[in-house]
Amino acid sequence: MRSLNRVDLIGNLGEDPESREFPDGTLTCTFSVATSEEWKDKKTGEKKERKEWHRCVAWRSVASIAVQFLHKGKKVWVSGRLQTREYQHEGATKYSTEVIVNDLILLEGRRAPPEERPPPVAALPSPDADDLPF
Repeated sequence: MRSLNRVDLIGNLGEDPESREFPDGTLTCTFSVATSEEWKDKKTGEKKERKEWHRCVAWRSVASIAVQFLHKGKKVWVSGRLQTREYQHEGATKYSTEVIVNDLILLEGRRAPPEERPPPVAALPSPDADDLPF
């Protein structure tokens, strides 16, 4: 039987990524992504919200992209897998579940200053739905 360990999150960065480079040159960075869900309380009709924080860890080229383009508050799509690690804190064994990031997409484009923006390009016709491969 096969198994699957996959996480896809769309949320906002809670802080700028923190990066670290190992002696062998391997780059890693960590950042937190907040996701939320909203609903109406059935009894009171009051709007409720629950926010979840997800600790994300990126390595190598994905870490480089994260450090370069991700900033606090930016909306991002993170795709990866869950990994739980064990560590000792004040004599007690603690566990931390993290998203090991395989891919990320910045959902709010980075806007360059006007003097750095390329000239506008003519729009290309969009393909018909029948032409799409999926």
